[in-house]
Amino acid sequence: MFVKTEALILSVKKHRDNAMLVQAYASEFGRISFLVYGGHGRRGGKSFASVLHPFSLVEVELEMKPHRDLHISKEIKSTVPLNGILFDPQKSTLAIFLAEILLSSLKTAEKDRALFTFLKESVLTLDRLDRGIANFHIAFLLKFTYFLGVFPNVSDLGTMGYFDMRQAEFSVSRPLHSQYIDSVHGRAIQLLTRMNYQNLHLYRFSRDQRRETLEKIIEYYRIHLQGFGEIISFSVLQSIFA
Repeated sequence: MFVKTEALILSVKKHRDNAMLVQAYASEFGRISFLVYGGHGRRGGKSFASVLHPFSLVEVELEMKPHRDLHISKEIKSTVPLNGILFDPQKSTLAIFLAEILLSSLKTAEKDRALFTFLKESVLTLDRLDRGIANFHIAFLLKFTYFLGVFPNVSDLGTMGYFDMRQAEFSVSRPLHSQYIDSVHGRAIQLLTRMNYQNLHLYRFSRDQRRETLEKIIEYYRIHLQGFGEIISFSVLQSIFA
């Protein structure tokens, strides 16, 4: 059968000589994979360059067959031109990094329209953002934990000394493992959970502070998400926001 859905592109790879393998998160199907034919060559490459890139929003018509995980695209088109992400090196690097995070986090094909709405709104926000760009991914990753069901409990900060990353909550005594954050850095976590897309520019970080914060967030993801692998684009991100 043929179905249409809105989708967020996560990755694009060459597949044989005349097709591209696309992984995306779709509003109607969750995580999906499909082939796009005719995307290579002089004309095809140009026509798809602005459509098939990480964080692009598209409408795709798919030929879907029962018991198949790889589908065929019959038609694909951009729903919103994202010139900010496409042509700004900082924004395009953030898009690649966050798309890789989503690939490593969203393993199963489960439809979640609330999640898709969050992802779509986040993409549109990043595209038009003009202040606090260097903090966008931190806010995104913290917000995303809501949808993953692992948002940290920071309500007991006033009386607790350590943030236990395994339990996702503060503790009076130091945990008997190494995956915790002390009280000084724990206060920073509570402040970060108040970060949103409107106040990004108010958070000032040094290069080392931003790197340490991001490393802790990625460690937190790795603790709570089975199969969360190495994020290859992390080093590129660090060089862009040095």
